[in-house]
Amino acid sequence: GRREFKIRFGEKFAIFAKNSTMEKGDKVRVSPDITHLDEWVEGIVIELENNRFNGLVVTAKTASGAVYFGPANFFEPIK
Repeated sequence: GRREFKIRFGEKFAIFAKNSTMEKGDKVRVSPDITHLDEWVEGIVIELENNRFNGLVVTAKTASGAVYFGPANFFEPIK
């Protein structure tokens, strides 16, 4: 649940997920929790879905063509 998420990842991500204003085409950084890589990677949001079980689900594509998706908590907008 939410409480475990906050403990594991901190307030910043939990708050971001609730107040997300992401749109298709936005640049984001994708968490290693999803990519299984050593560091965050950059991508472009290609799809957003409000899922009644998982909340906002983001799909992002990297420059190399890899596609990652998951709860918004694992995506950080690039200003």
